[in-house]
Amino acid sequence: MANHNNFKLGLITVYDITNGILQKSDLLFGKSFNVKHEAFLRLENKGFRIANPSISEISTIWDTVTANYFAKIDLTTKVGLEVIFTYILRFH
Repeated sequence: MANHNNFKLGLITVYDITNGILQKSDLLFGKSFNVKHEAFLRLENKGFRIANPSISEISTIWDTVTANYFAKIDLTTKVGLEVIFTYILRFH
């Protein structure tokens, strides 16, 4: 995870050297608005691929988009909201 100012960027990548397959390529984008509020957007593929994704077909790269919002109420309490869009990128 890389942090710069109030922004966060994360990447999880798994590459199968033996078969030459990019099995996982998840991305995370985050923004801290202040010490009490932050939001994240995650692009993920569920499980591990058995074939390489097609750059021209975005749904082969990521099949789930997740948005998160967290608010810190006090020193011991945090609340959050998570919205998951599964297969939102499939436009067939």
